[in-house]
Amino acid sequence: MTTDVEQPSVELICQLLRRRRFRYRSELELHDGIAALFDAHGVDFSREVPVPGGRIDFVIADIALEVKIKGSAQQVSRQARRYADTGMFSAVMVATTRPAHQTIADPNSVPPISVVTLGGLGL
Repeated sequence: MTTDVEQPSVELICQLLRRRRFRYRSELELHDGIAALFDAHGVDFSREVPVPGGRIDFVIADIALEVKIKGSAQQVSRQARRYADTGMFSAVMVATTRPAHQTIADPNSVPPISVVTLGGLGL
């Protein structure tokens, strides 16, 4: 698969995710919708990538993307920090359907943690 851009950025991924309204019944269906979006735009990605302490939902270049439809901000923050602390990524992103998760964004951390709230309808 070819990529529309040489090195996808956090900004590009956010733009793509914000433009789409997703319909899903489960987190897996939301993952499938995100994968279809990336495929349609030629974004090269891997899914369910093993990392110390878990599996990250998507890896795009050296950017980790975790998808959440539930969980407290504290739980999601711990998970994002765990992925950031692996040293494997230049950025960690959380794509979420829960506006409350916005509080975990930490653009000054190394690597930075960003949050994008997804539009759509959970069925």
